[in-house]
Amino acid sequence: MKRLCLLLSAALLLAGRPALAAPVPADERFPVKLAADPEEGVVTVEKRYLKNVMNMKFVDAQGANVQEMKTTDIKDLEYEQTVVKVADKKVTKFTRKYTKAKIEDAGGKRDATYADRTINFELKDDRFVVAEDSLKDLAELDVKELEKDANDEVGDKLNRALEPGKKVKVGDSWTADGKKVADAVNTDPTTKFDGDTLKANVKLLKAYKKDKEQWGTLELDFEMPIKAIEGATVQPGSSMTMKATMDTALDGTPSGGTSKMSGKGKVRATVEAGGETLNFEGDSEYEGTSTTTVKKK
Repeated sequence: MKRLCLLLSAALLLAGRPALAAPVPADERFPVKLAADPEEGVVTVEKRYLKNVMNMKFVDAQGANVQEMKTTDIKDLEYEQTVVKVADKKVTKFTRKYTKAKIEDAGGKRDATYADRTINFELKDDRFVVAEDSLKDLAELDVKELEKDANDEVGDKLNRALEPGKKVKVGDSWTADGKKVADAVNTDPTTKFDGDTLKANVKLLKAYKKDKEQWGTLELDFEMPIKAIEGATVQPGSSMTMKATMDTALDGTPSGGTSKMSGKGKVRATVEAGGETLNFEGDSEYEGTSTTTVKKK
């Protein structure tokens, strides 16, 4: 269940880089391009910090509490990423050389088993997995987290799904294609969202120039009906909602710098598992920073 509230947290750390810059005229319209075509050989140094605090409660069909808990998950990562192979404008292979990988979760504080190691990733069935040659001596939990991060962080599908497809001005709102958004976030086999009824609204709050690049602040509002959860039968009305803002380049220009993210998510779901009906409530509050330095292009 924890996956539901965490799903979009990392994905929203996009290419955005906040900066002090002069605003553009209020009535100016411009295209919004959130994703740039990847290039082989590009090397970036990434520093990421993400904290997610979640309150969870399970209630049975009679309204009695089955379980209630509060969790705090923290990731403090540093790595050098190299794009190894690109096909059809999609990254299909990349590597990450981790110099720092500190984790804090319900199990306590620890260094991940991939710290001080180079991990190779490859695309299989439209999802990134840790390559066979990188699996030795990796904890199973860390493999799952590596693959989750790799699929959440790439983000190009989600970026493209959120683009309006027309020029917009400050204050304009648009509705993203629900099927495309669902396709972008349904990277984890344990949880699937319904693209036919998913709603994703985007609003341009601010626009400004940073050097020669066009930048802006976007407000995101997601309502995501849950279609399936592995190991359980999902009842109608189960959904996840999330509100967040992000600051990003609007012309798809790759750029280095530090982005900041914060937001809140909520999950309400009724599931049947093991012959029992449970109602699940989860509330998530997250914050994070992501610093990117372009080392080689």
